[in-house]
Parts: sequence; C-alpha cells; structure tokens
Amino acid sequence: MENVREDQQRAEIFDALGHPTRILILKALDEEPLGFADLKKKVGIESSGHLQHHLNKLDGLIQTDEYGKYRLSEQGREALLIVQTVEKAASSSEPEKSRRGLRSTQILKVISILLAVALVATSVIAAFEYVQLQSQLGNPSKMNVVWKRELYVNIAYFTVADGKVFTVTLEGDLYCFDQKDGQTLWSQSLGGYTASNQIIVESGRVFVGSRGSVLNCLSEDDGKIL
Repeated sequence: MENVREDQQRAEIFDALGHPTRILILKALDEEPLGFADLKKKVGIESSGHLQHHLNKLDGLIQTDEYGKYRLSEQGREALLIVQTVEKAASSSEPEKSRRGLRSTQILKVISILLAVALVATSVIAAFEYVQLQSQLGNPSKMNVVWKRELYVNIAYFTVADGKVFTVTLEGDLYCFDQKDGQTLWSQSLGGYTASNQIIVESGRVFVGSRGSVLNCLSEDDGKIL
C-alpha cells in the first residue's frame, strides 16, 4: 500500500511538470514569492480560473507564506532543478564527445519514458476513481435529475443548508440557489479568485474565503457583505 501511494505521488509530480505553463510558474516563483494577481501577470495567463487550475496541479510543489503569497516548497525546488538540468542538457549544442552526446540522448529518452509511464499511471488512477464513482452512483442514465445549473466556470466548493444551495466558483462568485427548483435567490462577487474548500452557514450568515487571504461574512437572506 505504501509503494502504491509513493508511485501515485511520483505520477502526480510528473503530471504537474508535463505542462509548460506550470514550469513557467515554478521559474517565476523561484525568483520571488508572488501574489495571485502578480503571478497571473508575470506568467501571462488571462483567466484566473486557468491559473487556479495550474496551481492546483502544482499542489505540493508550491505553498503560501504568511502574507498569502505563493512560493516554492522544498519539493518544488527539487523538481525545478530537475527541469533545469534537462533543459540545460537539451540546449547544449556543442558535442564535446560522442559518448557525452549519447549519454544526454539516453537521459532524455529515460525522462520521456518516465513521463509516459506517469501519464499512463495518472490515466489508470483516474479511470479507477471513475469506476468507483460509477459503482457508488449506479447507472447515470437512470438517475432522476431534478434540476441543474450551468455556471460556465469551475466550481470551487458548494454546500447545502436551510433549504438553500451555496456555491462558490474559482472566479470568486458566490451563488445561492433554491434547493427545490434551483432558482437563483442571490449572487455576490467576492472580488477575486477563490480556492476555498469550505462554506459555513451559521445563524443567518454565510462565511467563505476568497483571494487567498480574505474571509467574507454575508447575509444568508440577500447575500449582502456584512
């Protein structure tokens, strides 16, 4: 079981390094810690949702400091060092010795094979989780869908309380729907991205985090920020 967990962690790391934008993020954070907006600007990503997706993929390789800024973890620095070593070997155009050139080619082949294995492992894990989910839910074609809403952006979290469904998106928008028919009771922009994994509804108030370091308290009745 421990070996399976370690293999899964390695597969997640290789998957995280398999996108050029994520490597740019690691390089940017290697220079200095950056807040969400500054990182978005430096890497050149227009969508906050896309950046948050890449940050989620880099979980374990990056972390936030006491000011809410992103920085590399020790594991992230080691991963970036591997990437830089591979890039340095690939960009070397002066063949000092034929044996050294062959060695570099072999290293690149090994890394390519490891990346391929990691992608296959990730696909197998995803397929296994999907099968488990299907076995828990049963046949989706037989499910009775009462209502559904398309928010056109990834959902960060949702919860149900007092006959209402509270949903917050990665773009930082909080929605309140009627639990029975899905009608929008109110919506409120939290002023920035959110990676919140919890919404608390207590005593007529809704508590949710946004922009990495902001805690919001809203009225459960009309969504006004208190």
